[in-house]
Amino acid sequence: MMGSDTSGRSSQPPESGYSREDIRRALWQITLAWIFGAPFFSLVGGAAFTSFLTKYLKASDLVYGLVMAAGPAAMIFLFFGSYAAEHSGRAKRNMVVFVMAHRAIWSIVAAIPLYMTGLSQGTRLAIVGLVAFVSQALANYGGGGWYAWIAEIVPQRIAGRFFGVRAKLAMLSMGLVSTSSVYLLQKHSGQGWVYALIFGIAALLGSTDLMIISTVRETRRAVEPQPPTLGDVMIMPWRNIAFRRFVLYTASASIAYTMMGPFAWRFCFEPVRDHGLGMSVLPAHLLLFILPTAAMAWSSPFWGRAIDRYGPKPVLAASALSAVMIPTIWVWAHHDIVWAAWMASLLTGLTWPGIDQVNTWMMIKGFPDVRRTTYTATFQFVVGLATVVGTALGGVCASLSSSLLGHAGPGWMSHYQPMFLLTIVLRLAAFMLFMPRLELGGEARFAAVARTIAADMRESLPVRIKKGH
Repeated sequence: MMGSDTSGRSSQPPESGYSREDIRRALWQITLAWIFGAPFFSLVGGAAFTSFLTKYLKASDLVYGLVMAAGPAAMIFLFFGSYAAEHSGRAKRNMVVFVMAHRAIWSIVAAIPLYMTGLSQGTRLAIVGLVAFVSQALANYGGGGWYAWIAEIVPQRIAGRFFGVRAKLAMLSMGLVSTSSVYLLQKHSGQGWVYALIFGIAALLGSTDLMIISTVRETRRAVEPQPPTLGDVMIMPWRNIAFRRFVLYTASASIAYTMMGPFAWRFCFEPVRDHGLGMSVLPAHLLLFILPTAAMAWSSPFWGRAIDRYGPKPVLAASALSAVMIPTIWVWAHHDIVWAAWMASLLTGLTWPGIDQVNTWMMIKGFPDVRRTTYTATFQFVVGLATVVGTALGGVCASLSSSLLGHAGPGWMSHYQPMFLLTIVLRLAAFMLFMPRLELGGEARFAAVARTIAADMRESLPVRIKKGH
C-alpha cells in the first residue's frame, strides 16, 4: 500500500478526535445521506438524462459524447478544493455550500423543457453541457476534503465491509427512484414536463444528501506549519511511485470503460432497422441499470469483505479481468439474441463492484494520510480526464464506424459493436501492461478471491436454492 511518500514526512494518521459514539453516529449519517445522494446521480446521468439528450434534444453521437464529457472536464477544480482543505484543515463548510450548489443547479436543466422551448436545439444542448461542467466544478471544489474527512471517521478494519453495505443500500435507493422516473418517461413519452419533474426531484434529493452531511460532526485536522502551495498540491503525489503506477493503470482502464458505457444506451435505443436492439426507455433501463444495479447491490458487500480479507490488489485483478472478458458478449449481441445483452449486464453487475470498491478503499485508506486530499484530488482528476477522453473517443469511433461500416460485416452488426471490440483490446492491454506492477497490498491469487466471492454468493442464496430443492 501507499503508506508513505518520498517527501520524508510520516504518514501516520493523527488522532482523529472522534469518540466511539461519534463514529457510530457518523457512519449511520454518512450511509443515510448517500441513500438520498445516489439517486441524484442515477437521474442526472442514467436513462432519464440519456433519453433527454437522445430523444428530446436529438443530440448526435458526437454531440452526445461531448455533453457526457463536459462534467468530467471540470476535474481541475479538485486541486483548488484540495488546496483549500489543506490550508484550513476542514472540509464540511465547503462541502455543504458548494456541493449543495452542485445539486441545486440542475434545476436549470429542469427549466429547459418548460421555459426554453423557443431556443434552438444547439443552444439548449449548450446549456445542458454548461450546467454539467459548472455543476461538476462546484462538486469538485466543495468535495476536495471529503475523503480525508471520512478517512478519520471510518475504522480501517471495517472499511471494505462498510462501503460495501453503504453501496448496497444506495443502489437499492437508486433502483427505486430511477425506475419510477423511467416509468413516467415510458407512460408520458416525449412530454417535456416529465423531464422537468425528474431533474427537479434530482436536485431535491441531492440537496437532502447535503443537509444530512451537514449534521456530521467535523474535527479540525492538523495543518502543516507551511501548508502546501497549489503547485505542491498538483505535483507532490506524483513523487510516490506506487501512486503513479496505480493512476497509470486506472487511467488507461477508465478510457476503455467509458468508451463503451454511455454508448451501450445508444445501442439499445438504436432501431432494429439500423441493427440496434430497438428498445424503448423502460426495457433499456431494466437492462442497463436495474439488472446490474440489483446484482451490484447483492454482490458489493462480498467484494468489500474480500478487500478486508485479501487486500485490494487481488480483488482489483479479479474484477478487472472480468471487465475484460464480459464485453465480448456485447460484440455478438443483436436483436435476435437479446438474451446475450441481458446475460452480459447481469455478469457486469456481479463483478464490477470489485473495481468500484477498491477505488473507494484506496481513497479512504490506501493513499498516505499526510496530504491525503492531494492524492485523492490527483486520482480523481486523472480518472475524470480519462473519462473525458474515453467518452469523446467513443463518440468519435461510433461516428467513424457509422460512416465507414456501410454494408461491410455481418448484417446484424451495428456501428457500435466495432467500438465495443476496441474497448476489449484496450482493457486487455491495460490489464497485461500495468496490473502486474501495482503495489496496493495483498498477495493472494485473484483466482482465490474469485472462488471466495463465488462461495459467499452461493452461501447467501436461500436454503432451498442452495441445496438444489
